[in-house]
Amino acid sequence: ALTIPGKGGSFTDTISMSETGGNATSLNLTESLEDRHDQYICRTQNKGADWGSSDHNKIEGRATDAGMNLYSPTIIIADEPGDTSAMKALATATAALNAARAETRTYTVDGWRTDSGQLWGINKTVNLDDQIEGYRGQRLIKKVVFSVTDKSAPETALTLVDPKAFDLRAEPEKATGDVW
Repeated sequence: ALTIPGKGGSFTDTISMSETGGNATSLNLTESLEDRHDQYICRTQNKGADWGSSDHNKIEGRATDAGMNLYSPTIIIADEPGDTSAMKALATATAALNAARAETRTYTVDGWRTDSGQLWGINKTVNLDDQIEGYRGQRLIKKVVFSVTDKSAPETALTLVDPKAFDLRAEPEKATGDVW
């Protein structure tokens, strides 16, 4: 199970792609707006209060996704009671997580090993220098597919994502006897 993004370590090699060459031979870029929203509104209530009894019992936090130009707000009802800052933190974390998961890049490189001789592996970060798409930075290897056919040499398809796509939220500790 993937527990901590990049816990598998990192490769010192760089996946590069430019008009004049590089070790990547192709790119498949997938962007999805499916789970992205322009506004994230997180709501909860105080303990022991009815949801509809008073506006003072309704606690709300908001965050925006600057990368979304379409009007598509979402409302999240929190699992736990909290204050305004906790709801804002939940909204901000959800917006960042959904934005990170919206894009995947699959690069095909020749061979099954890095330039330094290691076999490509998942849950490792790798440097990326894509001059065609204009991206330079670190990405997390989410998926590795090794292939060889009688008509092609060995190659590896590396699916890369933003490391934030696998950030885990801490679950609050339950006190003994606490039902909710």
